[in-house]
Amino acid sequence: MNIGEVSRVSGLPIKTIRYYEDMGLIRPLRQANGYRVFDKTSLERLCFLRRARKLGFSVKDCLKLLELYEKPQANHEQATQIAQQRLSDVNQKIRQLKSVKTALSQFLGANVRKHGHQANILNDLAAAELVG
Repeated sequence: MNIGEVSRVSGLPIKTIRYYEDMGLIRPLRQANGYRVFDKTSLERLCFLRRARKLGFSVKDCLKLLELYEKPQANHEQATQIAQQRLSDVNQKIRQLKSVKTALSQFLGANVRKHGHQANILNDLAAAELVG
């Protein structure tokens, strides 16, 4: 398959496929004219990467997961640890976003109480003290 075909089948943009090649995540064959040729293994790797990136795994984690996936005697415990770390990161981000949501709601509420329906968000943002 050429890059356009593998893009359509894998659901990844051509630019992303080229990026994955640059990062060493895939290694398509090259024809004499320099065109990329993707085999079934490349397509499987791209689909694997699409799913892993959709779950938020870093490129570094994707490389490690691909290495584990392609080993017949893969250490599934390592893959589980990588996934557990990702879940921990997601939970931390959720806590951070909830904190931002609370602070923003309080800020908006205080602004409306101070200015009424003519809320002056921009001036209050400019005057707000920076807190760690």
